Amino acid sequence: MILTKTKLCFLIVCLSSSICLAQPSLTPPPGLSKEETKQWIKKQKQATKEYRKKLKDLQKENEESNNDPQQRVENLIRRSITQVYDKFKNTTTVSLDLMPVYVPSLYTKLNKEPHLYVYAEYDFKGVNKPTSIIIGFVSKKLQGYWFRDNRDLNFIADDNRINLGNMSHDGNATPTNILGNIFYITNEALSTSISIDDFLQIANAKNVEFRLGNVEGSLSEKHLSAFRDLIADANLSIPH
Repeated sequence: MILTKTKLCFLIVCLSSSICLAQPSLTPPPGLSKEETKQWIKKQKQATKEYRKKLKDLQKENEESNNDPQQRVENLIRRSITQVYDKFKNTTTVSLDLMPVYVPSLYTKLNKEPHLYVYAEYDFKGVNKPTSIIIGFVSKKLQGYWFRDNRDLNFIADDNRINLGNMSHDGNATPTNILGNIFYITNEALSTSISIDDFLQIANAKNVEFRLGNVEGSLSEKHLSAFRDLIADANLSIPH
C-alpha cells in the first residue's frame, strides 16, 4: 500500500482552517491608479465581510467542539466502500474510505482537526476471495514525524492481543504558508497485512484499543461496523 493518490491528496490540506484564516488587508498596494485603487478597496471590503462571517462560523464550531471533541470526530466518520479495477493486473481493489480516529493525546484546543485516520482494503482476482486484508493509518502533523522511527502496531480486541509488528511507512512534508510564515505539514501513511482471522476478531469485538508507535487510541463502533461492511462485501464468514 500503499498511499494512493486520493489518500495523499486528502492529507495535503491545512491542519486547521482556524489557523489559515487571515483578515484581508484594506491598505492598497502601491502603484495602482485611482480607479484601480477604488476597485481594489471594493473587492477587499467584500473579502472582509466574508472573513467576518467565516470567523463567526469558526468560533461557533470551536465552542461546539470544546464541549465534546470526540463526538465531533465521530460525526466526521463516513462508511463508504469503493472498488477500483486495474485492467493491466486484472485485479480489483476494494477499500474503505479514510475514517478519522479520535486520539486524546493528539488533540489540542488550537487545532481540533483529526490527526489520524484508519482504513482497510483488499485485492482479488476473478471470483477468488482475499487471503488477507491491508489495514492502514494515515496522519498529518505540523512539523516533524510521528511514526518514522517507531511504527509497531498492536491491538487489544476485547481480551485478545494482536501484534502486527512494524508497518510499512511512507511520508512527505508539504510547505504551507500560514499568516506569512512557511510551515511544513507532514503526511505519513502506514500499512500492513493482517490475516482474515485477526481482522474478523477486531471487527467483531466490543472494545478495540490500539497502539501505533507511541500513540494509543481506540476504534469506535462506527469503525468496527465499517470493517464488518468490508467483510460482508468480500463475502467472508463472520463468526458469532
